[in-house]
Amino acid sequence: NNNLLRYEILRQPRHGSLSAVEQPDPNRQGPGFVIYSHGDDETSRSDTFIYRVTAPISGQSSTGTVTVRIIDPP
Repeated sequence: NNNLLRYEILRQPRHGSLSAVEQPDPNRQGPGFVIYSHGDDETSRSDTFIYRVTAPISGQSSTGTVTVRIIDPP
């Protein structure tokens, strides 16, 4: 299957930032990932971002929402 996947961030998190989307599979068929870094807002306890995955050849796409729970270190 040569149906490449394209990942894009549709809505950035409010309280932190995301790295660029990485896709380790050289054929761009595997999962993508980002690294979330919490900002300076010490009162926030969660953050959310929205992404979309698209298979350009078939035109199929789907969106997802990720919620990050922010906890203080022990």
